[in-house]
Amino acid sequence: MNDVATGVRPGPPWRALVGFLAAGLVVRALLLAAALPIGIQADESNYLYGALALERFGLYLDHHRFLWPPGYIWWLSQLIAPEGLLGIGGGARGIDAARWIQVFVSPLTGLLTALFAWRLFTRKAAVLAAALWAIHIPLAAYSHLLFTESLFLPPFLAALWFLVQGIDRAEAGRNSNGSLVLSGLFFGLALHLKEFPLFLIPLLSAVVFVRALLARDRWVEALRRASVMPLVVLTTLLPWAQRCNEVYGSPVFAGATLGENVYGGLNARPRNFDFRALNKPRLLAGLPAIQESA
Repeated sequence: MNDVATGVRPGPPWRALVGFLAAGLVVRALLLAAALPIGIQADESNYLYGALALERFGLYLDHHRFLWPPGYIWWLSQLIAPEGLLGIGGGARGIDAARWIQVFVSPLTGLLTALFAWRLFTRKAAVLAAALWAIHIPLAAYSHLLFTESLFLPPFLAALWFLVQGIDRAEAGRNSNGSLVLSGLFFGLALHLKEFPLFLIPLLSAVVFVRALLARDRWVEALRRASVMPLVVLTTLLPWAQRCNEVYGSPVFAGATLGENVYGGLNARPRNFDFRALNKPRLLAGLPAIQESA
């Protein structure tokens, strides 16, 4: 909302946001300290297996019918290397180092969520979003697991944020190139961690194009502006796509898991492999197993 006297929209409530983000970080750190040591389960074992193969033999492996984007496995391989990553981790300690790094990265997710609440609604909405992020215990505990989401969400949200900033700047008559380039770079980083945003790239590019036309820009300028972000994304993905073309005979621009997930999930019997970890203690306690499908 704009200030009535000046007509200028107040900025984000930084002091309150920093307070809640710091509180959320403390909550996550205390929970992780209390939970360690944490056993390896589900896809964590696949990520670590791939990281070990990459670190020991220099080979990036696919996983049966899955080819995951390389970013997370590469990052784990650096942490479990004998020397660690910049002196952090090293050997088995790298596994816990990965968990701690994810905890300290997680406030970026809270910050960007709050900034979107501020941009779309009000300063109060931003504070509420930061507070909810800080006290969301399941989300806090998720940062302790060796899954890609904890590292994926910050660059993904940053890509969306800079895209919105680019549209805002263009419609205000200011140069939007820098924001759109940053959006493409962050989308590229996110796609090296998870592949599902790939289908968003042409859709969001179309949004930029339509918004430019609605702002009465010429169609050539609208097309130029809409092409910036996807061209940067393509540039960041080309080395990996070329590697996959050499190894598999076909370019893969991020990963190749969506088809398997659609086949396994969009049918009459969806499965959740996370139930396995939950069922074991229930069965040992004599409780009935959780049903995987209706």
